[in-house]
Amino acid sequence: MALHLYKGYVVSARLCQQNEPQILILHRRPVGGLPPLLLPAVDPVVVEGLHHIIAVGIQLYGVLTGADFFCNTGMSIYSLRKANIEIEGVGKIGISDLLKTKSYGKVYVMLGINEISYSFNGTVKKYKALLDEIRETQPNADIYIQANLHVTKERSDKDQYVNNANLNKFNNAIAQFADNKTIFYIDPNEYFDDAEGNLSTEYCSDASHMRSKYYKEWSKWICTQVFVTE
Repeated sequence: MALHLYKGYVVSARLCQQNEPQILILHRRPVGGLPPLLLPAVDPVVVEGLHHIIAVGIQLYGVLTGADFFCNTGMSIYSLRKANIEIEGVGKIGISDLLKTKSYGKVYVMLGINEISYSFNGTVKKYKALLDEIRETQPNADIYIQANLHVTKERSDKDQYVNNANLNKFNNAIAQFADNKTIFYIDPNEYFDDAEGNLSTEYCSDASHMRSKYYKEWSKWICTQVFVTE
């Protein structure tokens, strides 16, 4: 088996425009007075909870189209199953029913920052249960685990819970669930970090959230993270 990661955006842009259903399950957090933004999801995708990815951000300012976005303000791995989200062509629906109702080619998951102060082992266990459910209900989909985005050094140094040491610990734990066959791990921090491994202040508006103009870059970056196995 060969594993390829397409890094060229020209190639990936085409992949992002495939007619495969996409679903993103993310948590939304308001940014700079704007509506909550959604995190990246590409091709058929399911993305759950983002940390400072803002659900509507990628929806409003990104270049990803044709995807379902499952998100609400403050969504976490603990609140996910209580949410009923409006999905175009479906109506309000919970994540379990949605996964059983539609078929997706790719599912993108980004959750964790809102749960960073909770039980570490408990959160990782619930995260794994979610991946297992996605695999069971979407047997033909590729699952992309997206790392939680870092915060700036200023936020990291001051916050007891939401700091980059804790985020790295959680990201490292969920990265272990990737088998590089049908479940892959992608890390946007490689793109948005500064030289010291913190979210670059160039990209953020408040030590945690991305400026709206960079959601297009984020969505394009996601489009480059396409794994193809042979």
